[in-house]
Amino acid sequence: INARAITDCRLAALSRNDTINILEKMPKIAFNFINTLCSRLVEAEHYMDGLLFKSIEERITDQLYKLSKGHGVYLKDGVLVNLQITHQFLADMIGISRESVTRGIKELKREGVIKYMKNRHYVLDASPFKSI
Repeated sequence: INARAITDCRLAALSRNDTINILEKMPKIAFNFINTLCSRLVEAEHYMDGLLFKSIEERITDQLYKLSKGHGVYLKDGVLVNLQITHQFLADMIGISRESVTRGIKELKREGVIKYMKNRHYVLDASPFKSI
């Protein structure tokens, strides 16, 4: 498994047998585990839809929406994604080249959808974020 954290975190690992034992003995944990797997499956489906049907700009704003869930600061005219992320890191998250992210962000800035504030992405229209 490969993972990349965007903030400090702790990581724990369980063997397959330990995981099965816990799930068999603790139904609430099993239920939450299944819920998480279902959510990840839906997320993977949305990711694939994005690869096939969405523009680069839509994919960038979708990823910023996701990041705002855990790291968004809502202001009067938008939401600040309170993370310092590079174009390369954003590109890796959405499966496109860094150059494409740079062009997409430039276009979104030109359209007035996003701007930078204190080296962070600032989205001017927060209404789609609040429904997530």
